Order: sequence, then C-alpha cells, then structure tokens
Amino acid sequence: MSEMLGVGFSLHADLAFLALAREILEDHADYFEVNPEAMWRSVDGRLVRNDYRQLFEQIRTRSGKRFVAHGLAFSPGSAPGVAGEAERTATWLERIADDHATFDFAWMSEHLGYVEAGGLQAVLPLPLPFTQEAVDACVSRLRLLAEIVPDVAFENSANYCAFGDVATIEPGFLNAIARHTPCWMMLDLHNVYTQAVNFGFDPAAYVDDLDLSRVIQIHLSGGSLSDPDWLPSRRVFRLDSHDGAIPDEVWDLLDRVIPKCTALRGIVVERLNGTFEEADLPGLVDEIARARAALGAVGSQPSAGTADDPAPLDPGPSLASLQRGCVRALIAAHPERAVTDPPVDLDPEARSLLATADPDGFRITGLIVRKLRFERLTMGDDRFDAWFEHDPEGFVAPFEAYCQQVPPTAYFPTEEAALFHAWRRETGVDLPGWVERGDAAPESV
Repeated sequence: MSEMLGVGFSLHADLAFLALAREILEDHADYFEVNPEAMWRSVDGRLVRNDYRQLFEQIRTRSGKRFVAHGLAFSPGSAPGVAGEAERTATWLERIADDHATFDFAWMSEHLGYVEAGGLQAVLPLPLPFTQEAVDACVSRLRLLAEIVPDVAFENSANYCAFGDVATIEPGFLNAIARHTPCWMMLDLHNVYTQAVNFGFDPAAYVDDLDLSRVIQIHLSGGSLSDPDWLPSRRVFRLDSHDGAIPDEVWDLLDRVIPKCTALRGIVVERLNGTFEEADLPGLVDEIARARAALGAVGSQPSAGTADDPAPLDPGPSLASLQRGCVRALIAAHPERAVTDPPVDLDPEARSLLATADPDGFRITGLIVRKLRFERLTMGDDRFDAWFEHDPEGFVAPFEAYCQQVPPTAYFPTEEAALFHAWRRETGVDLPGWVERGDAAPESV
C-alpha cells in the first residue's frame, strides 16, 4: 500500500485563519490539503501566482509536511467539446503543473460535478445526471489531471437537487467512475450525511453500496441548517457549510467504512475560514485525535468491491444541453421555475430530466450560486464589503440588477469586480454609498 499520511487539515487563503489555526498546523496536523485555485489570481486574462502561493510554500518548507491538492473548479463533469472548454482546461492544467512542481502533491482530488456551461460560471460544482456520458466525461478529464499528479480522485458531492434517485443510483454511478484507472474516490462523509438528510435515505446503506477499496482519502466536517425564510415552503435543508463540529452521524459513518478502506492514505478534518474562534480550537484538536485513532481500523475488513461488474447506466440526455439549461436557470431570479416549466430550447430529454429535480432544492442551489457571486465581488474589491456592511439594504438593489443584467462569466474575484465596474460605467447606475476611490467605508446615505 502507498504511504499513509495520517490526519490532515485543510488550509485556506486567509491570514486570520492561518494565525488562529497555528497550533493545529504546527502540532496536530500530519499533512495539509490546499485548494490550488486559492493560490492563483487573474491578471489581464492570465492566471498567475498570488501572494498565498508563497505563504503556503513557506508553510511546507518550515513544517516539512506533505501537501495534497483539492480542486474546486477543474470541472471534471463538464460536457466535452463545448466552446471555450479546451482553452480553459489547458490553462487550469498549466497552473496545476506549476503548483505540483513546487508542492509535489501526494495526490489531487476534485469536486465531482461541473462549474461552467456555455461560458457561464456557477462556481458551485453542480449535480451530474447518472448517465454513461457523464461517467465518460469525468474519467476523461481526471485522466488529464493524472498526467500531472499521478494519483487523482473525485469527491462525492453534497447536492441539494438531483436527476435520479440518489440513494439507489448514485453509489453505482460513483463506482462506475472509480473502477477506471487512475480514478480514486475521495469520500466526504458529511456530504453523504447531508444528502441523506435532504433526500431522505439511510446513509449507512448508501456507503455499503460503495466500492470502498477505491477510497484514497476521507473528508470529515460539520454543517448547519438553512433558514426557513429562504423558501416559500419554509422547508429546511442541511447545508455542507463546514462551519461546526463533526456530528455523531458522521463519526458513525467513519467507523462503518474505515475497516473496508484498504487503500486509504489519509483523513482530512475541514473547517471553513471565518467559522471558528480560539475557543473552538480544543474541539478541533479533539476531532483530529479522534480521526487519528480511527485509522487503526483501516483495512481490517476488506471491501468485497462492488465496482467490478457495475449495472449499466441510462444513456440519458445530451450532457451539454442539460448543463447549459441548469446554469442558465440557476442564475435567474427564480431558479425553481426551470423545474416546473423547463426551457423550451433544451433537448426534449434534457427538459424531461430537469423536470424531475426538486424545486426547493433547485432554489437552494440557486441561492448558493448567488451568494458565491456576492462573495467574489467582496473579495475582488473590499469597497463592496465596506458598502454592504455599512448599508446592506442599499447594496441589494444594484447587486440584483447587476446579476440580472450581466451574465456570470468570471470565476476569480478580481474578474467579477471588473465586470461590476464595467457595468456601472456603461449603465451610469446610481450607487448611493459607493466609495469611488480608496478603501474607506461608504458615506451614509
């Protein structure tokens, strides 16, 4: 078996987070997981290293600990042959190769799903249909990564809507990808629990259907519940928000799967920046210790392996058509309308499959996509953050107008801020409270 790294901790491009977590980084984590995109910035359409790249290099040199990569937006499930995708893929691979040359990643994992379709950015990895075309797309793109980082894996998602029965079909779909060399599985147990709560199934039965012999790493994290006011139905969803303690249900799943994870090389405890304080550190240290203790059972009960003879998957609709329709719908003011009345310009099969999605889950997904766009703005120009903090109500109307009038084509924060500024100049829209120069808080309106 390849080297066991132990229990790792996820790093974030946030100075306050890194300072607060210093004890964990120095004394408790065996290795570190980093998002490559967090070390890049966009300059005149090119992706270059940002300042956090150098900081993470210093952490690696000082600690002597291994790094693994966990990508967010390589978009392994993107439909092949879509305009612009080849150029985007080449750019991503070039940057990852540069990072790997420095960090010598032990392996790299990617969120399963797609973040872009037809030039529109959702940023959030979106659910795939459980079809053979989706399997083939994922395997093809993961193999491109494997030409750079030899061991690659995909992470099971925490989706809030789906195109098919998650409990009975998704495990076989994941197995169908994992059975292809070099595609390992990165099993996120909180994602399993989140989907079990939201879709109403038994998470133990779900993980029992996975080929656990293909799991290279496990993610552990906590989450939260959505606000009932977010939906007209007042339905509450569990969110994969990485902002709380790891729940007992996730620990139970860890105990269940780890004896069958014969290829496991590490566990990562995740906590999002901005979601914990100094008083939370002892709890995080305890979680790392508990995860390390669980490693003693690795491979003690080998998995029977369910991926050798997977059930055939539905051919399904055109992947490109479905993805284009989903992203267009999710960036609209009322995403759920695409479920109740699918766009007529989609392929008939894509329209039919889109109509099977849960409208509430689709709306929650759209809200998260909108939230991520807001976060890109505030990260791209801190005057947006100052404006929102000073006058949130005054910010909302122009932000909503911007979202409806300007398609989301940016992934990186500076690109998003540039789009907003171009829209502001073109429309001449009145922005009460906007600071034209400098980073001071907006004037009172």
